[in-house]
Formats: sequence, C-alpha cells, structure tokens
Amino acid sequence: MTFHNGFRIAFSALSLCLILWAAYSLRNGGSEDGAASAPLIVEEDNVKEDIVTLGRSVIVTGRVKAGILALGGDVIVDGVVEGDVATMGGSVIQRDGYIGGDVIVIGGTYQHTRNEALRDPNKQTIIYAGNEEWFRKLFQNPAREILMPRWDRYFIGQRIFAAFFSFILSLIVVTLIPGQVTRASEQLTKNYLRVGSIGLVGMVVISLSILLLSQVLPTMLWLLISIIVGMSGIAALIFGSVTIYFLVGRWLQQNMFGLQSSSHSVALLMGVLLWVILRSLPVVNVILFLAMLIVSAGLVFTAGWREQPGDSWGERDA
Repeated sequence: MTFHNGFRIAFSALSLCLILWAAYSLRNGGSEDGAASAPLIVEEDNVKEDIVTLGRSVIVTGRVKAGILALGGDVIVDGVVEGDVATMGGSVIQRDGYIGGDVIVIGGTYQHTRNEALRDPNKQTIIYAGNEEWFRKLFQNPAREILMPRWDRYFIGQRIFAAFFSFILSLIVVTLIPGQVTRASEQLTKNYLRVGSIGLVGMVVISLSILLLSQVLPTMLWLLISIIVGMSGIAALIFGSVTIYFLVGRWLQQNMFGLQSSSHSVALLMGVLLWVILRSLPVVNVILFLAMLIVSAGLVFTAGWREQPGDSWGERDA
C-alpha cells in the first residue's frame, strides 16, 4: 500500500469515526431541548482532586482542596474551594462559601450574596460575559451544536457575516505578507501530502503535550501556556485559511473563466464564498474545519522548506 493510499484510508477512517460519533451523541448525548444533566453535589470535606464536569453544574457544600472547572454548567459554592474556580458557558455563584483561588468565567457571570465575597484578596477575577447561552448549549450537547447546525435567520446571518469578515481579513493578510501567502500556496499545491502529514503529527504532539502539562503544572501556569498556544494556533489558522481560500478560488477561476481571469481579489472572494457554503453543511463543516487546522499547522511547520521563492502577490497583480 502506497503512502498516498494510506493517507486516504486514514482520512476516510477519521471521517467515518466523526459521523458515527455524531450519530451516537445525537441519540444518547442529551435531550431534545438541550437540558443539562443533574448537578454534581460535592458534600465530602476532603476532596483533593480537581473536579471537571461537562454539561453539568457543580454544587459545593463540603471542602475541595483542588480546583473546579465546569463546562456548560454553573459552580455554586456553599462550602470551601481552596483552588481556582472556572466556568465556560455558566456562572460562578458564591453564597456563603469561600473561594481561595482565582475565579475565571467565560460566557457567564460571577455572583456573590455578601457585600464582599469571601476570597483571598491577592487572587484574580477574570470575566467574559458574552455568548453564555451558546457556550452552555455547546457543552451540554456538542454533537448537535457542532455537527448539526440549525438553519434559521440567525444562522444565515452568521454565515453572511463570516463570509464578509473572512474576505476582509484575507485582503488584510495578503496585503501585509504577500510573499508568505504565495510561497505557502505553492508549497501546499506541490507537497500537500507532506504538509498534511506534518500538520497532523504536529497537532497530535502539541495536544498530548498540553494534556501532559495539565497534570504537572499549576493551573494558572498551564492556563497561560494553553492561551499562548491557542493564540498561536489562531494565527496559524488565519494564515492557512487565506491560503486555502486563494487556492480554491483560483481553481474556480480557471474552470469558470479560463486563464484570462487572474485577479487575486476575485479568487479570494470565490474561495471564501464556496468555503462558507460548504462549512454550513452538517458533518461536512467539522471535517473541513479539522482539515483546515491540519493544513494550517503543516504550512507553519514547513514554512522554511521552500527552496525557490515564488512571485509575490504585488508582482502578479502588477
């Protein structure tokens, strides 16, 4: 079996696993209305391990010596939490309890019944209050929210905004770094298997490293490293997305208008529109997003492997 066939088989297996996982999750992963599971009530007085829940709230009436992370649920503190308390898609509600660490809330609020919360004054409070309902639904039933988007006016408007924003962002990127985008597109065209393979291996190694660090580093240090890695990943994803938009749009140009059309702006627009349409389809959206992540990582990791520089965008448009 050649490497090319093996790569196709691996990608097909990944796609099949995603579809099966989606079907199983849609059947067993939550109720139709997205109701959360019963809350986890912590009554013990000597809990030493971190508590992490998905789609469930946490009610602490005992003593937790570690931290708490609730994804898609609230954290209600009536007892003592000596470590950090964090939620995504939920709120931290501190009644008569004590929180000894930092409070981090993404997509929710921080509430306390006392005039001054029982906190360590040297600890931090980080709050981002937007998109609470979306985060909550996402973690309560991730398969339905990610793989099966709801086609309504909000979703269509979101897709239109995504197309406009992606096109403007692409124009900014190619204006700032035209040579890098050109070389990346040539690299992907000629060595797509190498780019994809290196990107996949790199993402697996980075993901495993982050998971390993979560077990050996303090929570805040691990969170800081994760944020840095995440921001780097977003930058790589933007760069890879622009490259893919251009290649897809150029292919459409050549097949629809022939060689006489060579406008890079038109190619970007056509690539963005096609990609946004495909990303709106159930299941396909996740497969394309994973493929874009892998390709983007591969382009970053192989950025210095280009031997002969290609023509810049400015030279071609001239």
